[in-house]
Amino acid sequence: MKIHAARRPRTPHDHTGEAEIIRWTVETDDYDAGMEQIRGEIPEGWLLLGVRVER
Repeated sequence: MKIHAARRPRTPHDHTGEAEIIRWTVETDDYDAGMEQIRGEIPEGWLLLGVRVER
């Protein structure tokens, strides 16, 4: 299965208010292991925007 995720900084980087959004994909056999990996890739001060599972 593939788990697609997106994250962004808690606060915008510039005065326009637009945040940098990073999207990435994790390939795994197990949902829980994939989510653990995704949570591990969220730096301090960033938010997980969303997750989408593709089987």
